[in-house]
Amino acid sequence: MTIEAYYDSPKMLKRLHEGPLGAHIDLFAARLLREGHCRQGAWRNLRVACDFSHWLARKRLELDDINEQSIEEYQEFRRRYRCPFLSDRPALIRLLGLLREIDAIPAKPPFALDELEQVVQDFDRYLIQERGLARVSAVRHVPFARQFLREHCLSGYPQITSLTGSDVMTFVERHARDHSPQSAKHMCSAIRAFMRFLQYRGYIAADLASCVPGVRAWQLTSLPTYLLPDQVQTVLNGCDRHTPVGRRDYAI
Repeated sequence: MTIEAYYDSPKMLKRLHEGPLGAHIDLFAARLLREGHCRQGAWRNLRVACDFSHWLARKRLELDDINEQSIEEYQEFRRRYRCPFLSDRPALIRLLGLLREIDAIPAKPPFALDELEQVVQDFDRYLIQERGLARVSAVRHVPFARQFLREHCLSGYPQITSLTGSDVMTFVERHARDHSPQSAKHMCSAIRAFMRFLQYRGYIAADLASCVPGVRAWQLTSLPTYLLPDQVQTVLNGCDRHTPVGRRDYAI
């Protein structure tokens, strides 16, 4: 089974087969089909793989350069210039595993987790084993914790123990508008849980969870609070004052 199971547009098919990953995109599509991914989920997997392939080409990178580090660099690019989904990283890790299975890229070298990643994995276990969260909920929390640590604690434990409420506020203010208001609410919930975890484990003494602000997600918040004069005139000009309905709309 090839990529045509999900796409029939010649233009999209051509784009999917471009870049260093183009020769393996059909195999990736077949894997998604066997695993039973829904069409929307498969599209997201394939689109992020396609975008990753074009990013590799722009960076003049080849298949041998694909590893966890290159995926992390691409994820940073995606956070800056795309609208990423939470499913992006799992899709890329799934692709990485497939490429290693067929020996298209070097095997994963043995390595010890760095301090920050150990904290993130401990947080993941804490959410499931001690908080009783479902796996799907933990998966949504962990990326925000990882991102927070990468931005504020690159030196490891010393910076974690010296975190302040200002660090928490800065992170939330910086990323609250990255996605939708609902996603921003999820981010705040994840950071609150992470701050409680850090205090529970003894990394920090203060209750920094209380420093995480709330994010409003009211309906219709995307609508403008006012119209400019020329916009008002455009609305008025759209009312047909020769009809009763038009006169009513104009009066309103």
